Amino acid sequence: MAGFACISPIHSYADIAQEYNVKAAISLNFARFTEWPEAALKKDSPSINLCVLGDNVVEQAFTELNNKQVGGRLLNVSYLTRLRSLENCQVVFVSGLDKNKIIQLLAEINKKPILSIGEQDYFIDYGGLVNLEMADGKINIQVNVDAAKQTGLNISSRVLKLAKIVKPK
Repeated sequence: MAGFACISPIHSYADIAQEYNVKAAISLNFARFTEWPEAALKKDSPSINLCVLGDNVVEQAFTELNNKQVGGRLLNVSYLTRLRSLENCQVVFVSGLDKNKIIQLLAEINKKPILSIGEQDYFIDYGGLVNLEMADGKINIQVNVDAAKQTGLNISSRVLKLAKIVKPK
């Protein structure tokens, strides 16, 4: 019995790490298939900034994305410990924050050209653009296209075909 107790947390960690590797890959594809308004991307900057709010497992998964190609730019992954400097982000992935902080973050970036990606069942309701919901061992993609239009972002129909289009409650 003691052997199973030791294996179980490791297996659980591996499952969680795999889940975030998949969420990171989905986030990369959203970045690749999203068009930002010209004013949102600095002409002299060779990168698109993906800002991550999450624990070590989340950070490790997103580390693999650093310097990947997104259009003609490189993806620059950075990790935020506070809800600051969001104006430098073109993509924000949110994990592990309490509901009040998520609401605060989404209010701060409301209608700004920032692709917000979360994983909470209420993320869309408070203005988030993409929610990655884990259900029955699969990640379901939900997109709030109305909120995306308000930000000036254009998410490709190729990606939207894989998602469920939802509206806030």
